[in-house]
Amino acid sequence: MAGHNFKEAPRYRSLFIVCKGDYDSEIQDRVNQMGHATAWEELNDLFNPLLFLKNMLTYMNALRRDPKQFSDSVHDKTKEIYVALAQRTLREVTNEDMERFKSLRILDDLPI
Repeated sequence: MAGHNFKEAPRYRSLFIVCKGDYDSEIQDRVNQMGHATAWEELNDLFNPLLFLKNMLTYMNALRRDPKQFSDSVHDKTKEIYVALAQRTLREVTNEDMERFKSLRILDDLPI
């Protein structure tokens, strides 16, 4: 990749899994005070097979674009999360799953 400095620190260096609420807010505040951005996913949404797949494909596409943007620890934690979620999530899509998927308006690139 032209112009990319592979000696730069990865863009994603930490991954936290927390319950929504006070602790989540505390972690977000602490990270924001350090000048870093936060992002989150609703665990219940990732139990939806379509949203799980969309999330995993988004991660795979990001890895392909720039493999060095994720630290090794973030990558390992991400794999652990996907394996754990897959055990509960990979099943037949229900009408409720499809409706939630549509309600989030993310049907952009999937042929459904």
